[in-house]
Amino acid sequence: MVLGVALALAFFFAFLADVLGGMAAITGAYLAGILVGFTSAQEEVLREVRTLSHSFLGPLFFASIGLEINAWTLGGHWAFFLALLIVAVGGKVLGCGLGAWLSRMSRRDSFIVGVGMVPRGEVGLITATIGWTCGLISPQVFSLAVVLVLVTTLLTPIMLRIPFRQSKLAASSPSEAALPEF
Repeated sequence: MVLGVALALAFFFAFLADVLGGMAAITGAYLAGILVGFTSAQEEVLREVRTLSHSFLGPLFFASIGLEINAWTLGGHWAFFLALLIVAVGGKVLGCGLGAWLSRMSRRDSFIVGVGMVPRGEVGLITATIGWTCGLISPQVFSLAVVLVLVTTLLTPIMLRIPFRQSKLAASSPSEAALPEF
């Protein structure tokens, strides 16, 4: 029953944000989540929502996005896509990495933070979907955004191997044995 009330609250707030507030529905649902987070039922709702979202709602959302795109529309725009990919990855690595470094993290840890932020595109997918369904962006731009999110998600584990591989190599040498192994 607690999950039902929490979901009803999230859907109601999403409706209010969308219809009355002129905002994206996710904004209202996010606010409902914050409010439920202040209750004693937070852990129970979180556990049940995670199960529901990881097993059903998340895959359903991503499948629906995948069904909507046409990656072939990128046809002649590969140079633009690659430039956008470089800006997207470089902006996250440099921006988030610089913030971590300014917070006195090591260069290696700052790089890990920057790379770890690269695939954060779920809200971007939602925003692109809203823009596409409202006619604000073309199908080509929508497909570009979705493929960009997919590629950055696939690139991140590969990029994260760099600092972790260096850590393992350093840890295997006797002079650097104090480094943690990941």
